[in-house]
Amino acid sequence: MDVGKRRAIFYSLMALALLAPIAAFALYSAIHAQGGGAAVVTTVVGRETSNFAESVELDFPRALSIAGKTSLTAGVNHVVSSGEAMDDAQLRLRELAWNATYYGVPSVLMSNNSISDWTARLQTKGLAYGLNVSAVVTDVSIVPYDSFHVLFSANMSLKARSEAYSLNLTRSLYAQALVSIEGVEDPLYPLNTNGLVGRVLRANTTAVYGVEALDSFFADRRYVPSADGASFMDRLEGRAVLSPRYSSSRATGLESLVDLSQLLGQGIIIKENSTVADYYYFNTTTPAGYGVNGSAYPLLLLDNASASVFGVGLAS
Repeated sequence: MDVGKRRAIFYSLMALALLAPIAAFALYSAIHAQGGGAAVVTTVVGRETSNFAESVELDFPRALSIAGKTSLTAGVNHVVSSGEAMDDAQLRLRELAWNATYYGVPSVLMSNNSISDWTARLQTKGLAYGLNVSAVVTDVSIVPYDSFHVLFSANMSLKARSEAYSLNLTRSLYAQALVSIEGVEDPLYPLNTNGLVGRVLRANTTAVYGVEALDSFFADRRYVPSADGASFMDRLEGRAVLSPRYSSSRATGLESLVDLSQLLGQGIIIKENSTVADYYYFNTTTPAGYGVNGSAYPLLLLDNASASVFGVGLAS
């Protein structure tokens, strides 16, 4: 081999020796870049999974509120349409809110607003995040909070998993929803009038004391808190007085005054000379009622105890 060829081989080997570290560094950099990219993707997926869980946590009370409000309306409608009081208001409202059924029969009045419907939508929502979602709601509780609100509460076990990135998220959530009964029909009236007379639950916004205030309260057919009158849940069960089951440290009872002219207008036989305080009038035993001094309404009859509460005098 001549000198020229030996020099060419030498320079080629030298070039390879110099290029080998550069090639190795480039390969290492490429592999490292791939690993870094995967780490970035995993971080993003983890963040999105956490965002999904936080959105569920924020939405849980809203879903409970919607299911609760709808169950109150649906429950009253079932009572009115059937003419039968609930056997257990807590159980039936829970069934409606949770499972959209009433005595085991699907309730079309729930209109996809039950908690079960919501959790099913969570699974679909999770797929948009690339997650397999399991949401199980338990311990749904329904109790009167005060005279004009029902408190709904529930627990939920939320699990979200990304198979592609081996990510798991598990959270235990708790939610409460304070649901107003205003705007819902009072079941006590249709239950006691064969469905002929109805009344919507509306709170009186001012104190009822004195003849003028009492006449306005009577004419507007509104409600005030009561220590004796039935709570909303009692009324769903056809009870006119507050039961120990639904009483609490807060006032949970309600009271309105029965407009006898409304009953007479529907051909309903009335209890004559009886107080029109609803928790008395719709009860088995009704105390005697007397006209209110100075009232513009001859059929506004009260018992002595009610007159004292409302600050009015009675005709002898």
